[in-house]
Amino acid sequence: MVTVKVRCTRGSQLYTLGETAKFEIVVEGQDELKNNATINIQLSSDTAVVFLGKTFSLAGGTKPLMVEGTMPMPGFLRCRATITGTPEPIMHECGVGFDPEKIRPVLPEPEDFDAFWSDALGKLDDIPADPKCDEVLEMSTPDYTAYRVSLANINNTRIYGLLTVPTAKHGTAPFPTVFEVPSAGPPIIDPAAFAFKAQPRNYIIFNVNVFDFDPGTDKETRDRLYKALMDNGNYTARGLESRESYYFYSAVVGIHRAMKWLYEREDVDKKRFVYYGGSQGGFFGFNQMAL
Repeated sequence: MVTVKVRCTRGSQLYTLGETAKFEIVVEGQDELKNNATINIQLSSDTAVVFLGKTFSLAGGTKPLMVEGTMPMPGFLRCRATITGTPEPIMHECGVGFDPEKIRPVLPEPEDFDAFWSDALGKLDDIPADPKCDEVLEMSTPDYTAYRVSLANINNTRIYGLLTVPTAKHGTAPFPTVFEVPSAGPPIIDPAAFAFKAQPRNYIIFNVNVFDFDPGTDKETRDRLYKALMDNGNYTARGLESRESYYFYSAVVGIHRAMKWLYEREDVDKKRFVYYGGSQGGFFGFNQMAL
């Protein structure tokens, strides 16, 4: 099996401006590669601006490749290695931060920014949470018990998610806990589709969808509701005419409530509580930490 691994050569992956980051790229299983196989190495500012692009032949084997680079401004430097000449491209990447705490917004903060979000959370506080948490036997396993969860949200909507709690085979509560928002796309309808997949499954995980419809409905209804969201363009851009009508406005507020509900559960280990998500889920990680 051919694999490629990219790693930062030092333990910490945080740098200051002026330092140089070094990456090591190791290819294993090269005997299975054809003579025309190559590896492309790219350094970029998180794929936005490409600083380096080089292609190397993998014919005859190669020692670990070393590349280095830096950033001209605070941000993240990504090293991506992609093997071609195989049935499917094989890719791995590693990122490092350069003074990330000094990253600044592209646009100035609106004067009423804090007031806007305080008002949104105030509206949420005026609405009883009305939590519904129902066990789903067909989704439960010897490792965890699954639940469908929903909570009341602003604008006459609800927020929906799937929760799994470790069974007695993993000990007693409180358990380490993961709160997860998925990447953009159709709703998550099964715990097997969660992005966080660490084994053993000895932790609570709550995956919360951004949609204001119940993904636990029958497939025909679920597909129809999702299609309606996508008919006039991706839902991630719906309602951009104003900040109150933007699709993610209610989702940000509702997911804030879902996170608080999870954190306040007695079976949650509050000292081992983490957020996990990429792409859309990464965006929600930033806004939830800010709130």
